[in-house]
Amino acid sequence: MPEVRRKVRKRKLSLAEAEKYRKLREAVDAEIPVVRLEHRQREKLLGVLEQLKLKRQNAGLSLADISSRTGMSRSAISNLENGKRKNPTFETVLRYADAVGFGLEVRPVKIEKLASEG
Repeated sequence: MPEVRRKVRKRKLSLAEAEKYRKLREAVDAEIPVVRLEHRQREKLLGVLEQLKLKRQNAGLSLADISSRTGMSRSAISNLENGKRKNPTFETVLRYADAVGFGLEVRPVKIEKLASEG
């Protein structure tokens, strides 16, 4: 983790300023677990897309083949496979998996479990 640098002030903060920054720090601290959870979920999705890309390649399917099966452009498929599409819809991932010849298994997982994994 990078070292956190604190700005040194030549004056003391007023009580109102100190309270404002305290509340801001608390808000950021509260968001950190959510950001970590979203990051882990994105990593899992990227892993699934990487597996599907390998299965596509092993099946000898080109981007053009997948494009004709999904209606997506070759560049959109490439961006999806390589993680350049930041937030693909579930429908998009399902269409891609189906075109490769695979389905996806989705199951509910308790959020507390995911949040404590990191």
